[in-house]
Amino acid sequence: HPKMPFPYNKSSNVKIHPITQLFASLEVRHILGRYFNAFAGFGVAPQQAVDGLAVPREVAISSDGTHVYVAAGNDHVVGIFVRDGATGRLAVRGTSAKNLAVLQEPFSIAFSPDGAQLYVAGGDSDTIAVFARNGSTGDLSLIQALKDPPFAVSPGIESAEGLDGARSVRVSPDGAHAYAVGFLDSAVVVFDRDAVTGKLVAQQPPIRKGFGGIDLIQPFSVAISPDGENVYVACGSQDAIHVFARRDDGDLDPLEVLLDPDKTGLEGRPTFLSVSPDGRRVYVAGGAAESTDVVSAFDRDLDTGRLTPSRGGGGASTIAGIRALAVSPASDNVYVSGAREDALAVFFVGPEGP
Repeated sequence: HPKMPFPYNKSSNVKIHPITQLFASLEVRHILGRYFNAFAGFGVAPQQAVDGLAVPREVAISSDGTHVYVAAGNDHVVGIFVRDGATGRLAVRGTSAKNLAVLQEPFSIAFSPDGAQLYVAGGDSDTIAVFARNGSTGDLSLIQALKDPPFAVSPGIESAEGLDGARSVRVSPDGAHAYAVGFLDSAVVVFDRDAVTGKLVAQQPPIRKGFGGIDLIQPFSVAISPDGENVYVACGSQDAIHVFARRDDGDLDPLEVLLDPDKTGLEGRPTFLSVSPDGRRVYVAGGAAESTDVVSAFDRDLDTGRLTPSRGGGGASTIAGIRALAVSPASDNVYVSGAREDALAVFFVGPEGP
């Protein structure tokens, strides 16, 4: 909200919440944490210690709004919570099955469009785990696991080349395909998705090159445009964004690659990216070790999917250690969390960008 009392950086048009000021400025209704006493002393909300929140890496809300799921990296599970539709408060439901060899250090989670399945990228297990979701209880049942083949594949685990160091997974808006990136494989894996069961079949070999034959190097995240026409891949180690056009069969045609910061406006080792719900912009956050992590904004051509730097520019250079990026449903705000500064940046998006 524009009248909220927190520091304002005029040069970058970004408002920044140190975490203590965030709790003072917002009505915090509920705090869930693995160690509830970490927030003791704020006196602003009920606190509850729960399992399944060690190093939370990504959060997903079911399309019906009834459940919230958390990829808990160090617990090696997906945390399951029941959401109150009126208040937004969460009640602990439980977790996915524990000690699964196919779910080690989950990095990313994504729903099918109908909310019937949840897909999880396991970074240490080099896997995509597919869960069926009970729409009433929110419980998850493992129905499939796909694993990078250079490592031993147990009975019941299917092979999918390109998943070494799986970091991100997304499902296309039409539900026909899924896409995952293997950080250590430097690859994008395309999957055909069964519309009834939600199970995946990998198209092989994986994609390892972008436009002009340029290699993908250690991709960290993947995003799909709302119209399903384009796929975007962030390669932080390469300082690049690879743009692909999506075919009807799910395969990808390289469209362009953004490499040169002087010409593209791309800054800060792009690690996290998101396409706005209206499809008009792509936001890229740099999560490098340097102290100048930034957010870059790009206008997206609705016909081709190509990107050009937004005139608004973005640029949250004061946020160190960016770990997450989200766009509001109305596409009018961008939110970025900074781990090393315990900060939350809120961008207000105008006609020319944030």
